[in-house]
Amino acid sequence: MLAAAKEAGVNIPTLCCLDGLTDRGGCRLCIIEVEGNPRLLASCVTQVAEGMVVKTQTERLEKYRKMMVELLFAERNHICAACVMNGNCELQGMAAKLGVDHVRYDYLAPKLEMDATHERNVRDPNRCILCARCIRVW
Repeated sequence: MLAAAKEAGVNIPTLCCLDGLTDRGGCRLCIIEVEGNPRLLASCVTQVAEGMVVKTQTERLEKYRKMMVELLFAERNHICAACVMNGNCELQGMAAKLGVDHVRYDYLAPKLEMDATHERNVRDPNRCILCARCIRVW
């Protein structure tokens, strides 16, 4: 569904999708409403069907997308002013796009060990949004 929407020029937000990787529906930002189904569905893993009526921008979807971004900020250490990616961050950009300017939830920010065992990159789980792109690309 997400690919069909992109092809039709419809923008659906996402953080876990990356061209060339199998879709997994992890970030849940690409949720859509499908007429006749009470559940919100991840568009990246929802198959297109004949006669399907899909809504991509509704008040309900915007509410859930904002909540999901807030939860991502609350779950890990995303103090953007101190981050080396400040100004060049997909999570930051998504928050701005969705109008997330504060977080209503308690911050968890567990202290997790960085993984520098790979010769080409360092994985910092403290800044992780659990998109799994880093491990799916290998």
